[in-house]
Amino acid sequence: MCSFPVKDMPLGDAAINTTSTFCFIINMDDLLTGLSQGIIPGLIVLAYLVIVKWLDSKKESRIETLAKSAATRVEELTNNISTIILAMKELSIELKNITNNIIERDKEKCKVNIELAFMNFTKELCDFGFLTVYNNHLDTNKDIVEQNTKTIVNSEFYKMYSSLSLYEVNGVRPNQFLKTEWKDEFEDALLKTIYKENITDLERVNILRTKLNLKAKDYSNYVYNNIFAD
Repeated sequence: MCSFPVKDMPLGDAAINTTSTFCFIINMDDLLTGLSQGIIPGLIVLAYLVIVKWLDSKKESRIETLAKSAATRVEELTNNISTIILAMKELSIELKNITNNIIERDKEKCKVNIELAFMNFTKELCDFGFLTVYNNHLDTNKDIVEQNTKTIVNSEFYKMYSSLSLYEVNGVRPNQFLKTEWKDEFEDALLKTIYKENITDLERVNILRTKLNLKAKDYSNYVYNNIFAD
C-alpha cells in the first residue's frame, strides 16, 4: 500500500479527490486493475514498486540494525555478568582466606595466653614453695604453712581465672573450662612436696617445680582443646 501526490485524476474507487494536490491510497489489486484497463501508466506502477521495495529494504535494514545492536548489548551484558560473577568468586575466596588466617592467629594467640596464664600461676606457687622451704621452721609452723598454701593457691587461681576471661574465641572464654577442684590438687602437691621426708631442700624445690609444671601443662592443654573442640 502506498500514497502519491497527484493532480485531479479520476480513478474511480481507487482515489480520493481534493481541489488541488491530494494523496491517494492504492493497494496491489487496484493497481493491477488500473494497469490492465490502461488507466494507470506503467511508469506509475514501476515507481510504486520501486518505492515499496525501497521502504521494505529500509525497514529490513532498520530491523537488522536493531537486532545486531540488541545482540551486541546482550553479549556485553553477558560478559559483564560473567566478569562480576568471577570477581565475586575471587572475593569470596579471598575473604575465606582472610577469615581462616584470622581464626588461626586467634587460635595461636589464645593458646599462648592460656600457656602464659598457667606459667604465671605455677611460677607464683613455686616461688611460694621455695620461700616456705628455706625461710620457715616447717614442723613448728605447719598450721601457718598450710593456711598460707591454701591462700596463695586460691589467690593465684582466681588471678588466672580473671586473666583468661579477657579473651574470647568461637564465642567462649578460656576461663569457662577452669575447674575449682584443681585448686585442691595444686594445694595438695605443694604441701606433700614441702613436707616430703628424707630429701634435701634443693630436691624439694626441684620436685615441686616439676610437679606443678606438669599439672599446669596438662590443664592448659585441657582448656585449649575444649575451646577448639570443633
